[in-house]
Amino acid sequence: MYIALSVEYGRDDQLIFAQQLGVEHVLVSIEDWDETSLNRVKNRVEKSALQLAGLEGLALGDVDAASAALRAAGAVGIGLVVAAPAAIDDRGPRGRGAALVGSVGVAAVAAAAIAPVVAMANEAGVQLALAADIEGAGVDLDLATMGSAAIADYGERLALVRAGNATAGREAFLNEGETDVPGALMALKKAGFNGPIRAVAPPGMVGDTEWGHKGRAYDLGYLKAVLQTIESL
Repeated sequence: MYIALSVEYGRDDQLIFAQQLGVEHVLVSIEDWDETSLNRVKNRVEKSALQLAGLEGLALGDVDAASAALRAAGAVGIGLVVAAPAAIDDRGPRGRGAALVGSVGVAAVAAAAIAPVVAMANEAGVQLALAADIEGAGVDLDLATMGSAAIADYGERLALVRAGNATAGREAFLNEGETDVPGALMALKKAGFNGPIRAVAPPGMVGDTEWGHKGRAYDLGYLKAVLQTIESL
């Protein structure tokens, strides 16, 4: 398993940020899903001497558009596509040290409605990661909402793990909250998980940027330290 930083396409500063923090893999959030745009994403990441772990932010509301996006991803050789997560729109200064946090939750996914999308992903040779248990699709496991107990249940279907934490249904820093993050990462190692681990959007910290440079640096440092400790055991 390895850490992947979530970045936005077109933001070279975020790719440089990944380089500076020693993160070799990135998950790129994009809006345009045609083959030309996806090739540009691949080329930009490769020119930055980073590895593209996958794409994220695929909207599932339009089945035809989502299917076309997956077809394009398969055509250009991108193996992992992550569906857009549930949006957080109620952030306020309710976290540790008045950090900005919001509610945690999982977007509802109707298996029947997206069955054609899942079928297209398999046909295109792309692993579609969903924050739900849908036959034929990979699982996007958020530790803050689904916990580590599900690791053994999903097994090889785990496509991506989001390292997050929560307290009483609200976002929390990785080293607090109800999820034992080091224990969960140890469980993933024992289960043989070899996919990407990425931190969710961090709590809003004082003096941070809108993207959350300080919070992301904190999360990545924490995750790297935990993983190094686990690998040394």
